[in-house]
Order: sequence, then structure tokens, then C-alpha cells
Amino acid sequence: PNEGDIPKISMSMMDMMRVVVLGEVIHLAANALDNNQDISDSIRWELYSESMFEQEPGVEESPTIIGSGAVLAYTPTLPGNYLVRAVVENSYDSANVSSELFVIENHEPTITITEYPADGATIRVGDTVNLGATAVDLEDGDLNANIEWFYSIDGVEHGLLDTGASITGVPEIAGVYEITAAVKDSHLSLSLAKVVVNVIAKQPPVLVLSKPVNASIFVLGANVVLHTSAT
Repeated sequence: PNEGDIPKISMSMMDMMRVVVLGEVIHLAANALDNNQDISDSIRWELYSESMFEQEPGVEESPTIIGSGAVLAYTPTLPGNYLVRAVVENSYDSANVSSELFVIENHEPTITITEYPADGATIRVGDTVNLGATAVDLEDGDLNANIEWFYSIDGVEHGLLDTGASITGVPEIAGVYEITAAVKDSHLSLSLAKVVVNVIAKQPPVLVLSKPVNASIFVLGANVVLHTSAT
């Protein structure tokens, strides 16, 4: 470089301000030129915390160096407001460009079972059971399509039952069923909702002959009244 030349550095407008969830990898890129020569590989990436904005003019905290080169992949470890600065230097001067970075904590999704036999209810083998649930996430919005249903019988896990916000099941064996609706957000935070249903064996119908009473005696040719009930 010629004496007095200042390097040039730039960053895309899309990277000038970023809002990310804690633990999410962010990708930033910058370009640097010195006397029309590409020196992007010499870029140094610095991180400043939000306390920098509260300091007196002319006083600046020491940055944390988080990478180098034209492209940065960085995973924030704490929530807060930050400034990511790309810096490049030549023999005579330096230049920089900054990106505001807002790191927020991920919120677990919320899932609610909305349609089910009453918790602790008793149904019979072969009965149709309708199940429904809703799931929402502060960052991802509607997650109903991501709901998964699992079940166990008498404490033994039987795995995935079905997927979706509304499903239908028919129990085939008796036992205590624990039904779990599960959902994950895009950051793999998991939320669960559960209900318990008692399933009993299907019983044959009961037929009761109430008339005539057992061992009744009739005259040949007489009318006999029969009365039965079934449950």
C-alpha cells in the first residue's frame, strides 16, 4: 500500500443487524480491499458486549476476538445485545464495519391436549378414541403439524402412535395407557403433554330371562309369557 492509503471493508446490509436465538450459529461475511487488492483473509472479527454502549466517549472495552477471515461462523453463548466488528489493517491504517447482534433465549414450545377421554377414564378394547392437541412456539409459531403421539401400556413403551394435531386410535389390548403428545421447535426444545386412559377387555353381552321363573310348571296349551333383558 501507498503511504496514507486506508483499506476498505464492507458488509452486506443483511448482516448489519441480526436477531438470533441463543445457541444458533450465525454466519457473517465481509470483504476488504487494500489498493484494489483483496485482503479479506486478513479480516479480524471482534465481539463487544452491550456495556460498550454505556461507556463514556473515548473509552472502549477490550474486544473478544471470535474469528478471522472473510467469513465468520459464530455461536453466541449468552443472551444480550452485542456488536460484532470486522476489522482490517494495512501498514498505515485500519478500517472496520460493524453488525448489531441481538441474542435472545429460546422459549420452549407449548403443547396442550385438547381432545381425549377424560384423564383416568375407562374405555373398552376396540372402542375408537379421538385425540387432538395444539402446539405453538414463541419463535416458530404454529407447530401443530409437528406433533407426535406416543403411548405406553402398563408402563411398557410402545413407541410412536401417529403424528399430527388430530388422530384416531383403537386400543387392541387391555391395560393402563399413558398417551403422550410431544413437539419440538426448530432449536430442538421439547415439550410434552400426557393423559392416562384405562382400557378394559370387551365383555360379552349379558342376557337375563326374568319370566317365567326357573322351574315354572305350565298346563299343556297354556300361553307362556317370556321376558328377557340384555346388557
